[in-house]
Amino acid sequence: MRKISGVTLVPMTAPALMRRRLPAWGPAHIARVVHDLASIFHEAESNGVMIADLGLGNFIVDPKTAEVSGIDCDSYTICLSDRVFPSTVFTVELQAPEILCGKLPLSAFGPAQFRFAGALLLFSLMTGGNPFASREGLSIPEAIVARRHFIGGRGVAGGCTNDAIWQRYRSLPPHLASLSKRAFIEGYDDHSARPTFAEWRSAARNYFDALRPISTQS
Repeated sequence: MRKISGVTLVPMTAPALMRRRLPAWGPAHIARVVHDLASIFHEAESNGVMIADLGLGNFIVDPKTAEVSGIDCDSYTICLSDRVFPSTVFTVELQAPEILCGKLPLSAFGPAQFRFAGALLLFSLMTGGNPFASREGLSIPEAIVARRHFIGGRGVAGGCTNDAIWQRYRSLPPHLASLSKRAFIEGYDDHSARPTFAEWRSAARNYFDALRPISTQS
């Protein structure tokens, strides 16, 4: 196992912390992180591995290159042929509604649930907040179950999120915004509509290519 160093993903969801820990970073760096994270998720799923306990502290980034590495991904559901080895650990703020509301047991956490949970993490990195973060007194898990998100809605005007997160969501390029809507609107009930990680990876790559290249001296 190679030795790596860097910072966790936590500063990317807190503007003040990001200015302090990653002062040279801009949209291109964010796009690179989303691309790399989607690639990690895609590779894991392709090998029958679903990372169940996702979190901002599970990964670190190189401040100069924005390369992402996993450091604490030790809770998996593993599918091997006709056998499933389920995880019993998960992050409630990053979980699919069918698991949270009890329609499916945690042991049923599979590709569809991984794609929903992964989309929540990717969206949080792009906007600085969870799309189900509510200003209406609901916790994030409660808002997920209640389908209370601000995607495609009124955002700040509806009291669902703060202005900074709303503005970052509104500034997403169309291809990434479209994937977000598919994940949390169409894909809320229709699990087959949830974007694959390959789609997230491609959209993030296109966004990165449209931005200036990251300088290795940043």
